[in-house]
Amino acid sequence: PGEVDPMQGLPVERLIAYGESQSAMRMVTYVNAVQPLTGVFDGFIIHSRAGWGAPVGTESNALTGNGNPVHVRADSDARVLQVFSESELFLSLGPAYAARQPDTERLRTWEVAGTAHADQHLLGKGTNVCGLVNDGPQHFVLKAGVHALHLWLRDGTAPPMGTPLQVNVAQTDAGHTDIARDMYGDALGGVRTPAVDVPIETLSGEPSSANSGNVICSLFGQTIPFTPQQLLGLYPTHQDYVDKVTQSA
Repeated sequence: PGEVDPMQGLPVERLIAYGESQSAMRMVTYVNAVQPLTGVFDGFIIHSRAGWGAPVGTESNALTGNGNPVHVRADSDARVLQVFSESELFLSLGPAYAARQPDTERLRTWEVAGTAHADQHLLGKGTNVCGLVNDGPQHFVLKAGVHALHLWLRDGTAPPMGTPLQVNVAQTDAGHTDIARDMYGDALGGVRTPAVDVPIETLSGEPSSANSGNVICSLFGQTIPFTPQQLLGLYPTHQDYVDKVTQSA
């Protein structure tokens, strides 16, 4: 307010709104209910939301919604990139699997293998308050997403479509669905990175048994390092590992 000009005279060409977790649940509601009325933003990044959007109202609770899955409306004038970690698909945070929808000319959805709702990058290296939490490269994918959305708005170059994470559907009394995993415990499908295609550890969005009862720590997934024998079996030499990472990247 007042005399402060945060842009220092630079013209504003595009506005991108970004929301994560609870903010993402509010963001999906904003895209569906407010953006069509105001047209304020050009693009949105909805990061790690539940399957629903936050209810509208002064007493709304973004964590619970009304339990019904919510899709991003198809007639929005803005371009939307949704990014999900493994954690949101099926955990009690709010299973986003039920809200899956096809990509459109104005919507892209990336489900990122080997990632968790929160991770070691968020905590900072060397911080181990929740043990060996997920140390996947989600932040690199998100930076690529910001860049891709910028290009989409600037010259119409749409982001790549992301392959969904593969899931198993088991018919049980209660019904159960989970992410399909390879022999190392890493997710199949999804947006891929060298961390899961050339693994040195298992990266999962599911909490460890030690963290499953802790509300906060359960959001951080887990990392399970490979044994020296596993590493030597996969990568007989250092150069072999480097070559495979380079090819994957």
